[in-house]
Formats: sequence, structure tokens, C-alpha cells
Amino acid sequence: MFIVILAYLIGSIPFGYLYAKYFLGTDIRTIGSGNIGATNIYRAAGIVPAGAIFILDLLKGLTAVMLSKAVYGTASLWVVLAGLAVIAGHNWTVFLKFRGGKGVATSSGVIAALMPLYFLFSLGVFGITFLISRIISISSLIASAFFFLLALFFAPWNIKLFAFMVFLFIFLRHLPNIRRMLEKKEDKIV
Repeated sequence: MFIVILAYLIGSIPFGYLYAKYFLGTDIRTIGSGNIGATNIYRAAGIVPAGAIFILDLLKGLTAVMLSKAVYGTASLWVVLAGLAVIAGHNWTVFLKFRGGKGVATSSGVIAALMPLYFLFSLGVFGITFLISRIISISSLIASAFFFLLALFFAPWNIKLFAFMVFLFIFLRHLPNIRRMLEKKEDKIV
């Protein structure tokens, strides 16, 4: 149980918020989408800071899973629960009154640690979708759905459950984006 709590706290480290506060002198939650993740940092500060935030958020997921694997072994349900906890920490961080990011980068780190091949396939789907659409949110949604489908057909039950939860988290956190897409108002990255 301790590792799940630790994973949540690791996920709760708001790197995007901290970057904006200390390097931009602003609260990133008042800019763009109001989220603390890499896409909103891109809007506020550009590609290099956004890339750094993406990597740091990805490393949160990777770190939590690797720690839980070291404690419980690779096949443990605790590893999957730690993966979900680190994503939940990023999405609903205790340090910012449970207001966080959308969980894409942190989920990517968890998937990379749990299922590296699935991560690479999903990353490819994300990349292709982004090249076609130039929209991060649709690319994230399609990649997470693809990961869920891969798991549904080829993974053990605990990874199936995890993949469904990842898709559900990403879908729920992107509901405002989905509304904007339906209204043809979602911003593209050019």
C-alpha cells in the first residue's frame, strides 16, 4: 500500500506549474487550457520548456512503476496500482487543490515501464495522428484508445484493466477538448 501512496505523491509533483511559477513568474493554470502539462507550457513558453516538462512528467510514471517493480516484482497487481496512482497524482495533484494535468505524459511513462512494445506502437499512432491532424488532444485520445485495444486483445487481465483506466482517465480529462473539437474550435499546433 505504501508504494501506491508514494506513486500518487510522485505523480503530484507539478513540474509545469513549478516551471511557470519560477521561470515565467505566472500561474500556468491562468493560461490557455489551465492545465499544468506540456501542451499548455508550449503555449506559454515554447517547444523547449514543453519538451522538458513532457520528459519530467513521463519520468514520474516511469519512476513510480520501476520503484514498485523493485519492491513487488514485475507481475504484481501493486505495480499496476502504482501506475494508476501516479497518473491520478498528476491529474489531481494534492499540491494544487486536486487540479492538475491530463495525464498523457505520465501515462506514457507508466506504459513504457509496463509494456515497452505497446508504448512504441502507441507512440507511433500518436505521431501519425498528430502529423495528420496537428491536434495534440485528438492524437492523445486515439493513441490511448489504440493502447487499450492492444491490451484488450494481447495483454493479461491486469494490463487490460490498467489500459481501460488509462483510456478512461485521458478521455475524461479531455472532455473540454472533445467539445471544442465538435465545435471545430480546438487549437492546432503548427
